Formats: sequence, structure tokens, C-alpha cells
Amino acid sequence: MNIKLDFNTISSDFLLKFCISNHYPIAISKKPNLNYFDIIFSNKLTKIENEFSLFDKKGFVISPFKYTENTEIYLIENKNHFRFNIENPNQAIEILQTEEFSFNSSNISNIDKIFDYKNKKKEDIKDDENNNFEKSVSEIINEIKNENVKKVVLSRKIKSNKKIKIDNIENFLKICKYYPYSFNSLIITNEFGNWMGSTPETLIEINENSIFKTVALAGTKSKKTSHSTNSEEQ
Repeated sequence: MNIKLDFNTISSDFLLKFCISNHYPIAISKKPNLNYFDIIFSNKLTKIENEFSLFDKKGFVISPFKYTENTEIYLIENKNHFRFNIENPNQAIEILQTEEFSFNSSNISNIDKIFDYKNKKKEDIKDDENNNFEKSVSEIINEIKNENVKKVVLSRKIKSNKKIKIDNIENFLKICKYYPYSFNSLIITNEFGNWMGSTPETLIEINENSIFKTVALAGTKSKKTSHSTNSEEQ
């Protein structure tokens, strides 16, 4: 049975499930120091020809850090744009843009199955995981000191054979609570999967005088370069 979607009475969780059931790309994000988050989605990803064509577009950009002539850039256009209060994600406080949709109600009733999964590998989470991680850090430090490697990004993989129900909205609200001064985001697409992140870095900020500002908390410099005492460079 097809039902017309009433955007005025739906929750953020319902919007997320609606998009997943219809294979629509969706982006959920919260800017630093704000008490609300935004949800945007459209019926498909839009491929962007080059970075310059983004200037007249609105939405969430999906792109690798390193840009080359063969780099593919995609955009989740904000054809549908909703705003929710962090304290009450069950009803939109503002609807900035919408398209008319209809959906099959049976899709939503079975959507929770998407969030359940069982790892095929029968390996439980080990109690000594932290010890193993610290051991790996020590080994990497020695490798760097011996100049066998220059840079290493260490990560951990947690494996479990238990069924886990993943609540994306709940987890997103948790990172918003723990990191209120960061840019927090959750992106789900068929093409690129599920991505959730939190960063304190400012990509671009534009003031009333149209002056661009960016903030990088980490960087790399040559060992031969002396430390700068210039406050602007710091």
C-alpha cells in the first residue's frame, strides 16, 4: 500500500529508515556549538564534473582528500532538508526543503532488519585488546626510530559473533553529546556504505566580509625545516 509521506509528523529515525528502504542517499550533520542537526536526502547521488561546479550547488559533498583529474566527486543534494533539535529528534523544528514522496508501508515495517548483522567469523572480542594495542604502538615506535617506516596510522578492528542492533540515530546523537564543539556527520549511500565521523577541524568558514578561514590541527613538515616562530604560521 502506498502512503503519502507527512513530513510534519515524522521523526529523524523514520526519515533515516525511509531513505534506507528506498535506497536514497542521506546525510545527517551537526555544526559545532549548535543545538540542532540537519538531515538532507535526495533520490540519487549527483555526480559533479569538477570542484568548480560545486559553487552553485547545495548539499553534502563526497570526495577523496587527494584531488586529481580522474577524481570522482558526488553530491547528496538537499532536495529534502529537515532540521531537528538535539533534545527532541522525534519531530522536525523546521522543514527547509521537500519533495513529494510516496512509499510502500511494508518497507518501513521490516526496516529494522537492516540494522541487525552477524559477523561470519567466530572471534569474540578479547579482554586483552588494550594490551595488544599498546604493544603494537611500542613496536611501531621502534620501527620509526630505526627508520624502517616514516609514518603509520594504527587502527583496531573489533570482531564479534554476537548479533548487534545498530541504531544510527542514537549513535549519532551520542557523538553530538560527547563532541559538541565538533562537526559531526552520518552519511549512508548504496555506493559508499555507512560513514559516521566527528572532527574539530574547520574546513571553511566565511565571515560577513566574505573572507575565507580554515583550521588544521595537524600537519606534516620536513625534518630539515626549522620550527617557525611566526604566530600566523603556527
